[in-house]
Amino acid sequence: MNIALINPMLNMDMKIGDKQPPLGIAYIAAVLELKGHNVKIIDAELENISSNQVVKRLNPNTDVVGITGTVMVAHELLKIASLIKQKYPSIFLVVGGPFFNALPEETMKTGVFNAGILGEAEFIFPELVNAFEHGFELKKVDNIAYITKGKLKFTGSPAVIKNIDILPFPARHLLPNLKLYKPKALYKNLPSTTIISSRGCPNRCIFCDNSISRKKVRMHSPERVVKEIELLINKYGVKELDFVDDNFTLDPERILNICKLIRDKDISISWRCLARVDTISKALLKEMKKSGCWLIAYGIESGNQNILNYIQKDINLNQIKKAVKLTNEAGIETFAYFMLGFPIDTKQTIDDTIKFALSLNLDYITFNKTVIYPGTKLYKTLLESHSIDKINWFENSLKYTYYHPNISSKELEFKRRGAYLHFYIRPSYLFKKLRRVNSFTQVIKLNMQLIRHLYN
Repeated sequence: MNIALINPMLNMDMKIGDKQPPLGIAYIAAVLELKGHNVKIIDAELENISSNQVVKRLNPNTDVVGITGTVMVAHELLKIASLIKQKYPSIFLVVGGPFFNALPEETMKTGVFNAGILGEAEFIFPELVNAFEHGFELKKVDNIAYITKGKLKFTGSPAVIKNIDILPFPARHLLPNLKLYKPKALYKNLPSTTIISSRGCPNRCIFCDNSISRKKVRMHSPERVVKEIELLINKYGVKELDFVDDNFTLDPERILNICKLIRDKDISISWRCLARVDTISKALLKEMKKSGCWLIAYGIESGNQNILNYIQKDINLNQIKKAVKLTNEAGIETFAYFMLGFPIDTKQTIDDTIKFALSLNLDYITFNKTVIYPGTKLYKTLLESHSIDKINWFENSLKYTYYHPNISSKELEFKRRGAYLHFYIRPSYLFKKLRRVNSFTQVIKLNMQLIRHLYN
């Protein structure tokens, strides 16, 4: 069958300047191709094309369309689907991904989609296509949601693939040229692209959504990971990788094996990853550095222990200090994520976070306002306490920021920008960064880093 998979465009006021391949639909596309289907990927986010333009890109002979997305593209996702339904009513419309899995009932009750896939879609999507192609009843397809006779039906819980090594590599050949995808500023070499070496996160942070993985962690074998790295280098000319696992270092022994394979095979690649501070050791960092790791991003979130406890981060301030110190000593640069404005935050705890962030010897930092997403414990808690009203996630103007009852949005923004200025214009920081600068381009990049943070 002729199948189109769509990655919607972000709202213009939510652009972050980061263009990364939609690996989720690339994985699905790879499985569909193995089943003999003709697959097309439309990456509206990369190409910056509107919902109307997306519909124009569709081949009139398209049989099935799959659309995915996060809460940030919910409005555009629904708009694209509605336009397709109007112009091509015979197309079988399928929805999946993080937003749908967080709010399956609300999404299906829009009446636009024929079916929604619960959980990981690689093996469910082909079954759904097969049912549509041969006229089978949808109730025979596991792990989906659909509406029949005005009633919403579920055929199981979200699917989780136990052995992810059986998946084919993402169908990157169906995406636009990988060289068109570029990270924000934190990269050393281009072309750079993303890679996923594991799925799922076992941790319980209240601001994260686990609607798809259900906290079930599955990991690619070191051999599989390195084989994909070799493919990216040899076929696509990739020079840098961004591991976008929720926690790349969750199993330190596996990472040591990956690093060893990279070195044994004499692979030359720079890479970066996201890690938790409680999974880091001196020995691990040493091997990561030797195999090409140059930057680790840590989700620290707060510099106040009571806030860390409230958000169920399950780390402490001493662990944070130690991880940053060890990372610096290993010669790996550090990036830290902080959030300001949690429900129990006060002006003092926010100041604590900013002061703590400035005390760490970090290379890059981001201070985000607390945002709420469907499917998270934070959202459910705020609803139950009547701190917020139920949100219409399909509205175009929403930015999902939690407006704190005791701290005005204006004051929070003032503190946030002040924190950036204090961090990036400290003499010690500037001296540290300028020692590493060896070109005018790097000076410009450093300045742009500050400007982007201040005006995001």
